[in-house]
Amino acid sequence: MAKKWKIAVLLTAVVAMLGGCFGEKPVLDELGKDGKGKIKVVYYDEDNFYREYGNYFNVKYPDIEFEIVNMNEMYKDLEGKENVDYEAERLKFLEKHKPDVMMVSLENMEKLVQEGKLYNLDAVIAQEKFDLEGYMPGLIDMIREKGGGSLYGLSPNFYTTVMYYNAELFREHNIEPPRNKMSWQEVLDLSSRFTGIGSGEDQIYGYYERYGSPENLLYKMAQASSLRLFDPKGEKLIFNTDGWKQLMKQETDSIRNKAVYTMPPSNHEDRVFRGDDDLFFKGKAAMVIESSWFLSQIKDRHLWDKESKKIDWGMVTAPVDPASPDETSYAGLSEMYV
Repeated sequence: MAKKWKIAVLLTAVVAMLGGCFGEKPVLDELGKDGKGKIKVVYYDEDNFYREYGNYFNVKYPDIEFEIVNMNEMYKDLEGKENVDYEAERLKFLEKHKPDVMMVSLENMEKLVQEGKLYNLDAVIAQEKFDLEGYMPGLIDMIREKGGGSLYGLSPNFYTTVMYYNAELFREHNIEPPRNKMSWQEVLDLSSRFTGIGSGEDQIYGYYERYGSPENLLYKMAQASSLRLFDPKGEKLIFNTDGWKQLMKQETDSIRNKAVYTMPPSNHEDRVFRGDDDLFFKGKAAMVIESSWFLSQIKDRHLWDKESKKIDWGMVTAPVDPASPDETSYAGLSEMYV
């Protein structure tokens, strides 16, 4: 239910706007119970919108109508076209329909803010006493950063990743399991404890980069550090540094000594297509980093995949930057409502 209310403040703001202009009322009057109006909303499709939000909203405001602009229409028009810039096409689509509430990426929200096309929600949130404390710490700050310090949108959900591990493998080989707030160096050191356990097809790996090649792991490791590919202005490549060299050495050493398994680049696409060779579910890899959806795989995969084993699993935080152990680089927002 939480996500219903996080978009509801946007709808409430639009309802309040129905009776006044943007420039005349920075803090808007509450709509009367007999108020009527229409809100134009961009969403995937009309049925899903009412199921997720519209029906709940109409309980409180039964006289407010919705006009749903189906986002899937845009994607149908782009089918078969090559080299499509979907973010640019989405902005064109929104400009064409001019909705009251629309769904955009965090990056597109920033562009629209700079162009002066979005409504600042801070005053409405303060007036409505809308509680932002229910958000994961840091996410509101992330949104404000893209809005130049102001809040121009909200998201109903966020995504993040964690470290899953096979507790039985750690017990079997008398190795301490992972703990919260480990650095990547500590994860690789822990993975090295599995070096030499098994061989060939029975090799046990400490860390397993599922569906990822070495460069994927490198960027994932860099994400938890202060390393950047470009300078703050995005003008100069700063890849050739001691920090990047050290990170690459950490990774390559771990792959060479078989503490870490990544898919060779030449085989990566074939393996994704086949969807096989999953070492974690076969009990041949001790740790993986995945998102929350992976939990259902751990619980149920053995029921339909004969090669998978039922796993006694545990979960800890994804690796952190030792300089900021209470923060994660592996959380983000997939969609914004503005």
